[in-house]
Amino acid sequence: MKRNGFWAVLCVSAALLTGCNGNKTEVRTPVAADGVAVQPGGVMTVATVNTDTLFAHYRMVEDVTAELEKTEKKLQGDLQKQAQDFQTEYENYLKVGATMTLSEQRKKEEYLTQKRESLEQLGARYETQLVTLRLQRMEEVQNAVFEFIERYNAAHGQYTFIVSNARTSGVLYSPSNIDITDEVLEALNAEYGQKQKNKK
Repeated sequence: MKRNGFWAVLCVSAALLTGCNGNKTEVRTPVAADGVAVQPGGVMTVATVNTDTLFAHYRMVEDVTAELEKTEKKLQGDLQKQAQDFQTEYENYLKVGATMTLSEQRKKEEYLTQKRESLEQLGARYETQLVTLRLQRMEEVQNAVFEFIERYNAAHGQYTFIVSNARTSGVLYSPSNIDITDEVLEALNAEYGQKQKNKK
């Protein structure tokens, strides 16, 4: 399953990424916007997270991927078995069909046609089920990451903005000394690992 490209990430204008002070980028503004955390003196701080890296190495993504692959394999196995049963039944009909009356042949052919159509509908249902499940599980992962970043920022960073600097984010450049991907990923996986232990 492709992981990159599924994630709509936080994006802030690259204009915010001008000027550096330590590991924070500062943008000075005379007045704080409503609802935006701004440090004394009108300084907004920015950090970046590479969400491509985050989602590629987040253990919840690995678990969800394995779960989806297991479900897909199960549904495909069920569909394949039913298709094989149909093929066997069809081949048996070809062998004995000539010995049947015309009425019996018509009934058998109608039955086989209905069964084939039912298999096609089942395949379409399984495909829709898998797509829906993928979307649901990916949304759960995305929400878990964004909620964690919000909590992490409140506890550790208190940045005004945390911006994705992934390839598809729209940020064309960001200095490496404001990137907090590694520390966020480590804390994210630690929290997820603890949650998994608590479930056991």
